[in-house]
Amino acid sequence: FNPARAARLINNRIYDESLPTVQEVIDTTLARTWKASPPPGAYRSEIHRAVDNVALYHLMILATDPQSPAQAAAIAFSKIDQLRRWLEERVPSVTDEPQRAHFQYAVALIQRYQADPAKFVVPAPQPTPPGAPIGTAEYWLPGMVWEGER
Repeated sequence: FNPARAARLINNRIYDESLPTVQEVIDTTLARTWKASPPPGAYRSEIHRAVDNVALYHLMILATDPQSPAQAAAIAFSKIDQLRRWLEERVPSVTDEPQRAHFQYAVALIQRYQADPAKFVVPAPQPTPPGAPIGTAEYWLPGMVWEGER
């Protein structure tokens, strides 16, 4: 959710109504992240949750970035509130404990953000640790070197 790209979406939509709106882009992103069912398996579910968080962080940044067009920031702020309400409605029915915790944490994060967006520091996603992922050594071909092991 880049402010310059959001501005282009707004401006381009003025001239061509067949192009997507900022709302449609955000709605599609949230539908494929937060609102999509997590894939089966713990590994894939954790990846899905990490992607959810990145989408939320970038949406929060779009809503507060001084470079964001006012309309894009307003839409992002509204979509954050809509997501919070959607999550609150679903928390009681989520039976998977890690997923329920994920939703509860997101609600708390959004509430802190909404209390004072100017003071809220959007947590940056964690960088990928160096080295090969655990359990992948048997898949490497002879002579292959994992980035950073040279």
